[in-house]
Amino acid sequence: YPLIEPIENYMLYNAIINSLPYTIRQSGYYLLDTSCTNLSNTAITIDADNVVLDGNGSVLDGDRTSNTYGVYAKNHKNNTIREGDDLILTKPLGSGILTTAIKADMLQKDEILQVCEILSTLNYKASTIMQKYNISAATDITGFGLLGHSFEMCNNTICSIEFDFKSIPILQSAINLANMGIIPEGTYNNKFYFSEQVKFLKQCQDEIILFDAQTSGGLLIAVDEKDSNSLLHELIDCGYKYSSIIGKVTSSKDTKLTVL
Repeated sequence: YPLIEPIENYMLYNAIINSLPYTIRQSGYYLLDTSCTNLSNTAITIDADNVVLDGNGSVLDGDRTSNTYGVYAKNHKNNTIREGDDLILTKPLGSGILTTAIKADMLQKDEILQVCEILSTLNYKASTIMQKYNISAATDITGFGLLGHSFEMCNNTICSIEFDFKSIPILQSAINLANMGIIPEGTYNNKFYFSEQVKFLKQCQDEIILFDAQTSGGLLIAVDEKDSNSLLHELIDCGYKYSSIIGKVTSSKDTKLTVL
């Protein structure tokens, strides 16, 4: 499996989205090839099942006061997680912090190369690999961070999620920068909006990174525990070397998210 597919290989995708707003009405693979930072309407509406949308590092943002979305799945939800599922994350956390540091010229060359490798690793292959296994739900980890997108997965269900903090892949350089206060505004916003949905059973010095607004983040996959190790090994073999089983879907608790 060649891990990084060039964007020029349009044969991978059913359509290239280069103007907004856009509605997806058929199953398939789609590439977002434009950005918008002043949204006044929902940018992309998904009105079909089995859709993979490659964000391609694009930015969708607005004034956060209107009832609009960057991507809205119309009557199609990813909150079908099952109690007992394992949760696999395919990329490390911290890309939002690191891209903020790049803008401030605060990273060494080797750190920049590491970030570029992670950002340019598409979710396309992972999304095809996981379809061979018993998957109940999946989401990409992007602007709402790990905890924000996880809350979306389990909200309005009878399930909760428990994370094992030590199993979550986090880039060491992101930890160092966060301790220096190099944290994007979106990460602070995520903590403000989602902190009430999370219970930390012990103090985690680096908990802010779990809220980090990711740039080109990985997939969070809810998979039957009988398949989780096989899926994990195949993901790693295909180049998603940071992949890790980071948590478990449990019965509903007082808070939707718990970090152990």
